[in-house]
Amino acid sequence: MIPLQDENLIETSLEFYGKVSQLLLRYVGVRPTDSEVTFSSQTPWIWRLLPDYYIDDIWDFLMSAAMMVPQTLSKRNIDDILTLMIFVICAPRHYIQNPHIIAKAVEVIHWLCARSEHTFLRQATEYIFNHRLAQDSLVRALTKLYADVETTGAATEFYDKFNIRYHISIIFKYAWQKPAFRHSFLTTARDEKEFIRFLNMAINDVTYLLDESLQLLKKIHDIETDIDNKEEWEATPMETRMTKTQQLSQYESQCCTYLPLGMETLHMLEYLSANEPGPFCSPELVDRLAAVLDFNLNELCGPNSRYLKVKEPSKCCFDPKRLLEKIVELYCNLTRDERFAEAITRDERSYRPTLFQTAIERMQNRNITTSSRLEILYSLSQQAHAIAEEKLKEEMDLSDAPDEFRDPLMCTVMTDPVILPSGVTMDRSVITKHLLNSSTDPFNRLPLTVDQLQPAVELKEQIDNWIRTKKNRTV
Repeated sequence: MIPLQDENLIETSLEFYGKVSQLLLRYVGVRPTDSEVTFSSQTPWIWRLLPDYYIDDIWDFLMSAAMMVPQTLSKRNIDDILTLMIFVICAPRHYIQNPHIIAKAVEVIHWLCARSEHTFLRQATEYIFNHRLAQDSLVRALTKLYADVETTGAATEFYDKFNIRYHISIIFKYAWQKPAFRHSFLTTARDEKEFIRFLNMAINDVTYLLDESLQLLKKIHDIETDIDNKEEWEATPMETRMTKTQQLSQYESQCCTYLPLGMETLHMLEYLSANEPGPFCSPELVDRLAAVLDFNLNELCGPNSRYLKVKEPSKCCFDPKRLLEKIVELYCNLTRDERFAEAITRDERSYRPTLFQTAIERMQNRNITTSSRLEILYSLSQQAHAIAEEKLKEEMDLSDAPDEFRDPLMCTVMTDPVILPSGVTMDRSVITKHLLNSSTDPFNRLPLTVDQLQPAVELKEQIDNWIRTKKNRTV
């Protein structure tokens, strides 16, 4: 028997790491039985002196034990280890400054959640989600981490963020089943600033992952079409055929990486918007979210959908029916906020009056989603069409607006001009969207926050008066 499967050795090691965790928790004044944890504004000096590998080793060993001999987790008291894990994730960042340590703890909890049906792992998973600190702070800490991992400073940060966010989405899916955590999600959503930042990153990921996946499916379709044309395929040089065959395998593998990540993120947006659609329809997000849904609905149900047909969808992890169901669910959730229908009409890329009609007909013919969902989608399409017709009647030609009335980035007439510390004037909606992705001034790259924006009151009055005058002339 190799050492990693020696139960006696694993149990003894778990006991040792439990004592180490107990000691580390004592340094920060935390006990597993505490009903409430208070964080100090100053990190204890002895905690600051400890090397990171003290904690990193514990996570590595716990993961190995859970994978190799999960039954040992039920034979030893690992409450101290699990409490330390919760503390590391939920503690303010001056306690844990190494993002790798936090990400590793998230990975372990994700692994436990994904395999919670295992008898020996369920006990550990339930302990985590019944812990008072987790119920109070885990959701808020993970939504913040979800946004923070956008930039880690590592050379592989672009790919690392998808792994960490996938782990967080699996934890959220498990937590969503718990009433205490549903309440925590609603409480976190009321802190719109942080929650919108989290949603912004999730929308960014859905946009990128689904777009990449659909592009890969089209490439797979093209290669399979070439192969099916036997006469031309046989006439193609051997080297070209080998290259295309290798590309086919590569595209299928990439698709099986991107699509599950995109689907999991889309599913997360779907259930989080079920009870509280408000933050999703904030001015910073609603236009982009509507555009993402419209584009993917058009790709799956529009005239170009035939280019997504592949011989073996399962090899690409492609389930178009399930993807459509999730998109429709999200549409239906957001319909309860009147701002969403108006945002759809502002989508110049994909929205057209026939978009929903075509999609509804296709889903009816193929028995995708329920009739009640399709009725809500039809009602949304009618609402959007009515808004578009009304806007067309009231549309004004603002092409002759003075340059000082226009946003310097988007070149659109500003509705709420604000002055940046650099002295540049921008439309509030444009700069706030920019700050969701980069906390810098777009003109000098210096740090910038929303609090530093100063309303340009006089300029706003001038713009309002100019628009009012034009409107009176057209009446």
